[in-house]
Amino acid sequence: MHCNQTSFLFLLFVAFMVTNQNLCAQNQLGYKPRLLRFDEDYGMLNDSMIKVKPWLRTKNLSINRNRTIKASVGLDYREMHEYVKGYDSAGVNDGYWLTRFMLHTDIKLGKNFRVFAQLARGVVTERQLPIRPVDEDQLFFLNGFAEYQFGKANNSYIRAGRQELFFGMGRLVAPREGPNIRNSYDALRIRLGVGAISLDGFFAYLVDNKPGIFDNKVFGDNQRLWGFYSTSKNEKVNVDIYYLGYYNGSALYTKQPERDKETRHSIGVRAFRKYNNGFDYDAEGIYQFGSFGDNTISAFMIDGKAGWEFEKGQSIFKPAAKLTYTSGNRSLTNNKLNTFNPLFPNLLYYQTAAGIFPANIINPQASINWQYKKLSINAGADMFWRESSNDGLYAPFGTLLLNNGNENYLGYQLYLKADYNATQNLGFTFLLSRYYKSDFIKKNFDRRGNDLLLNLIVNFKI
Repeated sequence: MHCNQTSFLFLLFVAFMVTNQNLCAQNQLGYKPRLLRFDEDYGMLNDSMIKVKPWLRTKNLSINRNRTIKASVGLDYREMHEYVKGYDSAGVNDGYWLTRFMLHTDIKLGKNFRVFAQLARGVVTERQLPIRPVDEDQLFFLNGFAEYQFGKANNSYIRAGRQELFFGMGRLVAPREGPNIRNSYDALRIRLGVGAISLDGFFAYLVDNKPGIFDNKVFGDNQRLWGFYSTSKNEKVNVDIYYLGYYNGSALYTKQPERDKETRHSIGVRAFRKYNNGFDYDAEGIYQFGSFGDNTISAFMIDGKAGWEFEKGQSIFKPAAKLTYTSGNRSLTNNKLNTFNPLFPNLLYYQTAAGIFPANIINPQASINWQYKKLSINAGADMFWRESSNDGLYAPFGTLLLNNGNENYLGYQLYLKADYNATQNLGFTFLLSRYYKSDFIKKNFDRRGNDLLLNLIVNFKI
């Protein structure tokens, strides 16, 4: 048995024993790990709660005698086996392991100051295809920042240092959760919170991950992100309004064969709400302007989803529909670029096997979700078209997949995803996605999306 599989089985056993013994206490305390671990708050823990389960002491460590300095520590472990079929025109098949460890500590200095640090390690084994930048980084700081909190209930703060960013639905800015290595930024962020209104302002440098040990450059010089993001919540509708600025010193589009400097500005509005009858919607519109080399930018995105959740017996059902419409370039001869840039999106929101970035894409989707106790199963279908035949297709991480052609239809995708949450700490995921490529896709170059993608995932957090 491969050593990676042996360590996986051992850690799975330890995770099950720990979480199985402490599930009752977790439910009583309402404790649930989050995607961004620095968003967790253990201020509700007290000595009587800790006596029930001593391991919770790791979330409420008193550093000094008068207990004004407290710390919490935690661990994330994800093991994923990924199998891909038909990766390129040669029909390459490959199966490999993606392993990720993350260890964090959150130190609170009195009522207003905190320091948060999160070490991460991501490795890939048994992969025959070329290793991607998002597959491996031996050891690095995913997060490492200092924060000053102020205002009523400390709902405002100034945060400086390396940090992850997540705004709204993650259509433009989100952690890179699907791949092995998540993205983060060296940033200054200021949040002001007043009641149901919050306003974030920030300036950030994207961290350019390298495969070695602590070799990621501070203040990377290639991509920068800045802007503000506001959220207002009320009974009728919740609204986000934002501006995002973006700079890339080495951008690539079909518009011209060589890379060039890109400065892009995005103005967006998002409206979302969930009704008491189970109906919910989430819609967002974005307009972009700026420059790419000697070209002026004019691009847009419209994205919306709606669903209806209802109970039948012990089951919960939710049929849903989604549409993503992103502009593509109109002409190769003028000095305008119409290709939409989704920046740093949540890729799991857009697609699975197809591997197509949401730029120059029309993508309708229909899905149905069934939830029964700890089990959730989601099945769906996507269809893909190019928005403009005068533009190419783009992959995540800035790769141009296909150039121009006369056809717009790209094919369709069927997927099935099952999640089983054994406890609040331990979860299992099965994902199967089949991409039926159009003839246009089949006749073009390599790296055009997987015919089939299979993921088996174990997630453990404490």
